[in-house]
Amino acid sequence: MEENIDANYASVIQPVLLKLKDTLSTADQHKLFDVLEKSIQELVNPFSKTLSDPMHRLTSKEIQVSAFIKQGLSNKEIAQIFNCGVRAIDTHRDNIREKLGLKHTRVNLKSYLMDV
Repeated sequence: MEENIDANYASVIQPVLLKLKDTLSTADQHKLFDVLEKSIQELVNPFSKTLSDPMHRLTSKEIQVSAFIKQGLSNKEIAQIFNCGVRAIDTHRDNIREKLGLKHTRVNLKSYLMDV
């Protein structure tokens, strides 16, 4: 099944994304496109599957926030994508750190997520 997903991504989705990318005109559009492209790639690879493992108990919003953190987006940028306040993203980050066993440690969340 995973091979089918990879093949469909490469033959159907990726060419459409490349054509769409050529039509973008503003820096904001390019930034949102990059987020979209990376999010689609995350669906194809096991990152979200790992975080959705019942052992972690992350909500779907926390998995989305984790993916954006892994991509290097700031809390402000993530808040703009979700159309919410930065404090809401701070809360999600705190919940993610707690559920992953990183609370009260000096482990960088982005670095941890890059290794997952």
